[in-house]
Amino acid sequence: MSLCARKFPGIPITQSNVVSAKRIGRQPRPTVVEFCNLQICQLLLRQKKDLKGSGTLFSEMLTKPRLQLLSYAKSKLGLCNVWSSKEDILYKTQSGRVVKFSDQNKIDLFAANAEN
Repeated sequence: MSLCARKFPGIPITQSNVVSAKRIGRQPRPTVVEFCNLQICQLLLRQKKDLKGSGTLFSEMLTKPRLQLLSYAKSKLGLCNVWSSKEDILYKTQSGRVVKFSDQNKIDLFAANAEN
């Protein structure tokens, strides 16, 4: 919680807002935090771009199919302009428009049209 307080000083994160926190995997070991308040989680996710270059990664836990779709979209459309929000896979076009994808076919169609 001290990490969140340092990285996101404007968001009030207390122990009462956290349902559980646990370390998983091998080195580097990520910490999975479950919040009881969805609004705090969404505030943190909206501000995660402020962490670029800090060595800290903050992301939502996606289901396996959503994670695969996100990876596929990044491979087709590029890493920088593809992200997830509330389990949606989003892409920001060169004109600044945000497009939402729900399956690989839509990503393929969009990528094919963008090349033309």
